[in-house]
Amino acid sequence: MKDTSQHPTLPPPDELWKAIQGQLQVKLTRSIYETWIKNTVGSKFDRQSLVVQVPTSFTAEWLGTRLRPLILQAIKTIAPSVIDVSFQVGQVRHISTITGPNKTGPMPLFRQHLPNPRYDFESFVVGESNRLAYSSARNVVTNKETTFNPLLICSGPGLGKTHLLQAIAKSCSDLKVDYLYVTAEQFTNEFISAIKTKTTSAFREKYRNVDVFLIDDIQFIAGKEKTREGFFHTFNELHTGDKKIVIASDTIPNRMHGIDDRLRSRFSWGLVANITPPDFDTRLAILKRRAKKQHWTIGSDALTVIADQVEGSIRDLEGALNRVISTSRALELPPDMKLVIESLESLMPKLSASVITKEAIFRCVCNSLNVAEKDILGGSRQREFVRARHLSMYLLKNDAGMPVTNIGRIMGDRNHSTVLHGIKNVSQGLTHDISLQNDLNQIRKNLTHV
Repeated sequence: MKDTSQHPTLPPPDELWKAIQGQLQVKLTRSIYETWIKNTVGSKFDRQSLVVQVPTSFTAEWLGTRLRPLILQAIKTIAPSVIDVSFQVGQVRHISTITGPNKTGPMPLFRQHLPNPRYDFESFVVGESNRLAYSSARNVVTNKETTFNPLLICSGPGLGKTHLLQAIAKSCSDLKVDYLYVTAEQFTNEFISAIKTKTTSAFREKYRNVDVFLIDDIQFIAGKEKTREGFFHTFNELHTGDKKIVIASDTIPNRMHGIDDRLRSRFSWGLVANITPPDFDTRLAILKRRAKKQHWTIGSDALTVIADQVEGSIRDLEGALNRVISTSRALELPPDMKLVIESLESLMPKLSASVITKEAIFRCVCNSLNVAEKDILGGSRQREFVRARHLSMYLLKNDAGMPVTNIGRIMGDRNHSTVLHGIKNVSQGLTHDISLQNDLNQIRKNLTHV
């Protein structure tokens, strides 16, 4: 029941707290807001204090000691007559975003609001670099029993491990499976708080009574002895109870520095699925899906340039596409190949700053094979000209570090697949063609003297 009797000019406490949440959301990092603020509600007024209902005692303690000044500042801008805030543990009722029958009771504590709702299995682009991790993650939610436990997903930053963990969590929500998704930082903060406030029984109740437990960035617990001890016992309890455990890390178990041997061995009990940087086809598919979802009009050739030049993480890839679209809109120019190349050269100058130039490569290839540059750039299918052409493509890619799309432009506006075909022919020929090996060695020797 809404209590506004003592503050008739104020909005109801739940509405006031929603307004305060809006201010806090722009001032806090997403992880802090999602962990500590989002799953709370304004409960009532007590004299000149706003009472906020929170799910656990360690949430109340954390908010009261860490965020109180910021919360009071937000309250002052909205409702100056409210001069204090307190946090009360209780059953927090949420509006569920899960499709299906309406729920009447309070949402269990383990029903987490996902940090990023767009992270689901359908939006994950599958390629050779992540197929095992994707299939294993789906297996966690599609099969009641799995042949592996835990599932450890390893990758560098921005390659999709968090996406997969949150996709599992979203599927658990849809299937009404009890789950808990946390970051290792959240686990650490709540574990330490539980010790300080002597609420370890509530901590154990929260973390050990779920069917699927997902923890992100496990490397965060490295060097934290008490946290590692708490996680060790949590892991054992869940594993002994045949609960599914999914862990994300930035490295494989035997390279986890600052993690106990007993934990590293447990991480290896199940399946270790490594995600590597996406190949060209996967990068292009990611860009096409991103452009389609955002309703951006950009040609396939332009997307090909981005996919070819940005070989790092998915985050880098999408950032490059955002840069191109923003530049296009700011300059009121179409996002064609010319604009894309200029945008990416500005963003990553190293791509256009090769030590070995195309002029040097053409000159050395022509001198070594006794052909003219016009023969390399032309369309003749004579064997010696094709050989020189393919060697030029190979050197431009591997020695000058030039993107395939740029090579195609330099080599008489040839398309992406033609350049890849030429490079592949040389790569395969080098395994058995001694004459080709000698030609390449001679050209490279000449390049060192240019």
